[in-house]
Amino acid sequence: MPPNPVAGEAPCVDDRLLWSLWLSPAWLPSVTAADELGLFDLLSRRQSATAAELGAGLELSPRAMRALLGLLAPLGLVRQQAGSFALTEPARAYLVSTSPFYWGPALAPHKRVPMSHAQILEALRRDQPGGDTDAAAMWQAPDPLMLRMFTAVMHAHSLPTASALARCDGFSDVQQLLDVGGGSGAYSVCLALRHRQLECTVLELPAMTEITEEYLAASATCGRVRTHSADMFVDPWPGGHDAVFFNDVFHDWPQPKCQLLARKAFEALPSGGLVFLHEMLLDAGLDGPLEAGGYSMMMLVATPGQQLSGTEARELLAGAGFVDTIIVPTVHHYSLVSGRKP
Repeated sequence: MPPNPVAGEAPCVDDRLLWSLWLSPAWLPSVTAADELGLFDLLSRRQSATAAELGAGLELSPRAMRALLGLLAPLGLVRQQAGSFALTEPARAYLVSTSPFYWGPALAPHKRVPMSHAQILEALRRDQPGGDTDAAAMWQAPDPLMLRMFTAVMHAHSLPTASALARCDGFSDVQQLLDVGGGSGAYSVCLALRHRQLECTVLELPAMTEITEEYLAASATCGRVRTHSADMFVDPWPGGHDAVFFNDVFHDWPQPKCQLLARKAFEALPSGGLVFLHEMLLDAGLDGPLEAGGYSMMMLVATPGQQLSGTEARELLAGAGFVDTIIVPTVHHYSLVSGRKP
């Protein structure tokens, strides 16, 4: 049994943080349930509605609506004024299914296979991914249906960040960009739309390029983004590019494979060519940011990789021969790490 406190003794700090942690398992499932029920779409059509009106529209009881709205409001997804509820700007941008930046596909896997205590404990003890969350194994024996689902997740996850990155400095002088492991091509498309001089090649596995082509066909890049089928670790990379770009690639793989990718980028570039890593970086002291720490735990469970610190990213590029490495914060705790080939 735990020890009993001495009479009159009180803890030196309140337990608010522990309450938040204890209640947090209800947060994301409540959002995905609201999405599946159609709450965000309903509020988007009506602009505002009372709890009773929403309950009638969703066929939920007053008690259920009270619980749902009572959580979504402090989470910052709905706001209440004079008894009526409306969407906040983040909810309107990312949780309405007709929005081009709809996050629904990225949230969907959490409905099927939510991250569990058992998964995290096993990953910590074994130091390797496994089970249904092993994303790295998916690339070794690609299944077309799984690839489409994974691409939809990553596209929804990437598009808002890609559009923000495209507005950042760093790509104005690039003419030909090789986007290694570029998935749906979201980053290449956003960069090409923002920088009219830019042409991009998305390097992806043969099983992926057909899916990538479908996403590119829906873009307005007028053929300035194309695909190249290759295994990035084994096959030669196409030449003729003055920059190589990786988004959320290095965090998927252990250090030796990251070193290999950095060397291949160096070899593929001409003198003066640029390499870009776009990653959510951990602080060197592992004391933040919280989002990067959570992302790194997700990588532990699902991949053989981890989030890098800025120092580690610099060392990887320097080890491959790159110089003049700089790190520029971009959006949502992401940073763009760049280096130049002498």
